[in-house]
Amino acid sequence: MAAMTSAAKARLLAKIYKDVPAAEREDFQRFRAENPPRTAEIGDTSWSWLAGGTGDRALLFLPGAQGTPESVSLNIAHFASRFRWLSPAYPPVPTMAELADGIAALLDREGIGQAAVIGGAYGGFVAQVFVRRHPDRVERLIVSHAGTPNPARGRAIAKSLRWLPHLPMFLLRFQYRRVMMGLLPKRPEFALTRAHLEEIIALHLTRAGVIDGYRRVVDYDQMHFEPGDLEGWPGRVLLLQGDKDPATPEPVREQMKVLYPGAEVHVFTGMGHATGAQYREKYLGAIEEFLETPSPGPSPA
Repeated sequence: MAAMTSAAKARLLAKIYKDVPAAEREDFQRFRAENPPRTAEIGDTSWSWLAGGTGDRALLFLPGAQGTPESVSLNIAHFASRFRWLSPAYPPVPTMAELADGIAALLDREGIGQAAVIGGAYGGFVAQVFVRRHPDRVERLIVSHAGTPNPARGRAIAKSLRWLPHLPMFLLRFQYRRVMMGLLPKRPEFALTRAHLEEIIALHLTRAGVIDGYRRVVDYDQMHFEPGDLEGWPGRVLLLQGDKDPATPEPVREQMKVLYPGAEVHVFTGMGHATGAQYREKYLGAIEEFLETPSPGPSPA
């Protein structure tokens, strides 16, 4: 894509965000202005992340498949006055291990020893890998609308990766939009989420980002988790689920309960994949209650 002038970019953004309610749009712009990206080279990879907040405890927000910390800005804003926080942008790395280890390095850079980890959807995959690779960095774990590794899905995506890298970029954008927008109903409460996704597609999506995002799902789906593999980790687990979520049908939700037998489970009745946007107060309230409940001490996850 040819370089876009600042005026042309401003016009495009105005068009993309025109249907977002003014108050939401202004809050989103303010969040961006107050939280400029931080960048660093870690190994051979360029990383970008946002961090801020105050408090004795820290939260690690792991974005969904959008891969940008701005996609969870409303959740961050809810907790920022009481917690330190960090949220990464996902760089083009092909494995979950590289992603998790890079995120641990970002915590080091910010002087955060341990955090409560919050991951929704794709971020829930990342969160489950992170707690297994770096359990000492995780105070407690919140996994929202995500499932366990799915070998059949991984095989299907691996087959698609034979031809996806060869698609013209406009077709990659089309494919990405079709998959992502399919999870977001055309309702007023999703206006900001949809607009931000359109911005990502129009201005920030890269071939490497798309392809490595799929490669990480294949990598995740080849992993094997067991109910006892967090034994000895003293943290607590909260599972947030929607009973109408097409990405996590009932068998997937039950698998998560089996994998985390000591977890607290909150099921949002009648809710789909984007409960956090559609049912925000109760969604954040469930997280708030979980964070405020004192840990009972060491116990199996």
